[in-house]
Amino acid sequence: MECANGNLGNIIVIAKTVINIIWIVGPIAAIVALTYHITMLMKNPEDKKAPKNTINSIIALVILFLIPTLVNVAVSLLDNDFSKCWESISTDTKISEKYNEIDTQNIKKRVYNTVDDFEKGSKTK
Repeated sequence: MECANGNLGNIIVIAKTVINIIWIVGPIAAIVALTYHITMLMKNPEDKKAPKNTINSIIALVILFLIPTLVNVAVSLLDNDFSKCWESISTDTKISEKYNEIDTQNIKKRVYNTVDDFEKGSKTK
């Protein structure tokens, strides 16, 4: 399977880039939220929602940190060709700029190629 030069390679590079962004930004946002919830808990210890929000932030932090590992495990369980492509392509791989080649021999010729080829019409009232 040719995955480095095709559209599948482009999709894998984009998916891995998104996963890496989630892996970095997600835990940072969860740590900020966790800090906020702990601060609110210290400010008002009798608040009933604060412990629940703190626990939810901790769970979100763990899940966001494990997303790349979970995705890699899921991909390794899939078809062998796709998992080989997933493992072989890194986020440093240049996305192919080659899309669909145009077959120049089978292009239909236009009737009028330029504006000058059109007949000038007369104005009607």
